[in-house]
Amino acid sequence: RTLSGEPGTVHENTVTVTVIDNDDSTASGEDTATVTFFDVPPTVTITKTPDPASVPETGGAVTFTIVVTNTSAEPVQIVSLTDTVFGDLFAADPSCAALQNTWIDPGGTASCAFTATVQGEVALPHTNTVTVTVEDNDEGGEPGTASDDATVAFTDVPIDATVTKDNDADDDTVFTDTEVAGPIGATVTFRVTIENATAEELTIVSIVDRVDGAVRAQDGALTTASAYAPACADVIGTTVAGNATVVCYFDAVMPIDDDAGDAAPTETDEVTVTLSDGESTALRSDTSSVLLPNIPPQIDVTKDTAATSIPETGATVSFTVTVTNT
Repeated sequence: RTLSGEPGTVHENTVTVTVIDNDDSTASGEDTATVTFFDVPPTVTITKTPDPASVPETGGAVTFTIVVTNTSAEPVQIVSLTDTVFGDLFAADPSCAALQNTWIDPGGTASCAFTATVQGEVALPHTNTVTVTVEDNDEGGEPGTASDDATVAFTDVPIDATVTKDNDADDDTVFTDTEVAGPIGATVTFRVTIENATAEELTIVSIVDRVDGAVRAQDGALTTASAYAPACADVIGTTVAGNATVVCYFDAVMPIDDDAGDAAPTETDEVTVTLSDGESTALRSDTSSVLLPNIPPQIDVTKDTAATSIPETGATVSFTVTVTNT
């Protein structure tokens, strides 16, 4: 026979046997059997499903759907629903709060869904685990639990950044793309602006300045003696926050000579910045020009002679003319 009862209670039944022999004499006997009922913890399963299953590494909204199924032979009541990342789901989301103290019939289900924003690195997917605790109607009985996890992958977001280079060759504190330099040999301050157009942080790996393709200075050599700060040498290895801008400065001495050894009328040089987001690198460049001044030639001329006087009838006089380029 199948017996059932409440935990801690006892089922008793007594059997009585009466027999008769061939003399019509009878005899009776009986015995009692006792069965004690013990608690059977309730059983449930839980599933947690993310939608979508992947978002950009800079972050995105994900809806997590939770389904609790009662696999017990008796009704169960949901008393706790927690998540390793989002905490107490009764407190975190109205949909899941509605499941608190909900009863589920045998074979039945209860569900909720909540939305959260997740972000991370491509190499480190987001994983969170939900755990449900249920009780049956047995006073003092053991609860039942079940857990399930959900994983959200992150997709790489390409680096989106721009670099702008300008200069203040005329020392008017206004930086533009092309300016006229002061005297030959003067120091010109260049400004480099690095703009990060994504929400992901970028690292400045290197900064290289070139003139006619040849490296003039890079990284630690890009210093400044001007009033502008920081020097580009000081931002190497630092980061550009998401949707933020970093500005740095460096000095260079004018002019740069061309192959003929004459001062070039215009110096156009290019800065290249290498950026990294942790998964990939990108190069961003820009140019800026300095117009070298058109300085007229200047000379000194002296004329000498050894003869300070000659006869009035005439004589040959030697003159020495010296021209000095000043």
